[in-house]
Amino acid sequence: MIEKEQAKLDISNFLITLLILSSFFPFIQIIPLGTDSQPYALMVSMIILPFYFTSKINLSLFLLLIIAVFSVGMLFFSEFDFGSIRSLVNYVSLFVISYVTYKCMNFTGGLNYNIFKRTVYTWFIIGTIQTFVYSNFLSFLLPRGSSEDTIESGRGVVCLAPEPTFYGIICILFILLGYLNFKENKGIKKLYTLLIIQIFIYARSSLVILMILACLMLYAFISFMAKKKNKLKIFLIVSFFLFVFITIINNYSEQISGIRIGRILTLMFENPDKLVLIDDSINERFVHLFFPIYGFFENWGLPHGYSQYADFMDDCYNNPDLNYLVTDYTLNNKIIRIMSGWGSILFELGAVGLLLLYVIVKNLKIIVEGKMKYVIILGFIGLLANAVSFATALLPFTIGNIIYLAEKKKKNMYENNF
Repeated sequence: MIEKEQAKLDISNFLITLLILSSFFPFIQIIPLGTDSQPYALMVSMIILPFYFTSKINLSLFLLLIIAVFSVGMLFFSEFDFGSIRSLVNYVSLFVISYVTYKCMNFTGGLNYNIFKRTVYTWFIIGTIQTFVYSNFLSFLLPRGSSEDTIESGRGVVCLAPEPTFYGIICILFILLGYLNFKENKGIKKLYTLLIIQIFIYARSSLVILMILACLMLYAFISFMAKKKNKLKIFLIVSFFLFVFITIINNYSEQISGIRIGRILTLMFENPDKLVLIDDSINERFVHLFFPIYGFFENWGLPHGYSQYADFMDDCYNNPDLNYLVTDYTLNNKIIRIMSGWGSILFELGAVGLLLLYVIVKNLKIIVEGKMKYVIILGFIGLLANAVSFATALLPFTIGNIIYLAEKKKKNMYENNF
């Protein structure tokens, strides 16, 4: 009997470890499937799900279940094609992986620090090799993505992601997981350093770097408003860095133009009124966020369903009041997939997608205290505005971890009151 129980425990620990690894390395392909985000974490979650599923469910997870059930229903009102199936898998992954992550965290008592640490080291080592030794190291593990191509365009390496932006987003999610789970651990600052190096030196994703700068500015503003005694000090520090930034742009624009983030910062400084039009890549990100949300409001929060975005964009492009916002679009080259988390869920599922916003804000407000609360909340919301799919397993894994930590903190507060 004891041996059987031990065998069950070993199998459970093996599956949980497999879930964590498939979530921490969400782009590595085993069998070529033609998609960036691989479904292995979802497959492992589906295996674990029957053992943990109960009728009693956390409110936040129940809201994610509503999103998943509604997404299944939307399939009957949409074209049945690959795009529709891909969208459905997105929202099913959002619930299933989050739910199983939450249950596994309850079983193990939280995220394993050693696995987390070794994962960060693995990404860092591979990123280092691609940056300084061989740019296409382990590229055969990815469905697409070549560091050689991205380096030639002024960007960084891809590491174990399809492109530098995804590499940077993975690093941000690791920073968030580290802060929420291990901020009291002595070794976490070293891991933060390795992740920051990967974002600014290895990936060099302009979008991710601008997101970090925006969060730092928000933190500085909150600190400025919160502490009266330090307002002058904070003001002088921010002014100094702003002065340095302007000086670099004015005097070294030619030198930094070889780096994509340098070109973008220069263009932003020279033409701030045309921010979304100065670069095709920036404009592409803007189009995938603005137009789906515009469609959400135009349709009064009702869902458009799947595989409707291409026709919607054709209508927008034919509208003279809107087409000037698009720099690179033709009616013969349709935009089929919405490359934005918020853009896709609000456009395709309508107001039901706002349940995810409620889940994120509600739980992060419980976990995070002090000045970092609004920085992390707005930063995470901003992260989902980018081209990150809910099928990218690390994202729903992070959401499941957030729900677990919020529930754990509520229980501790309740027990302390008694």
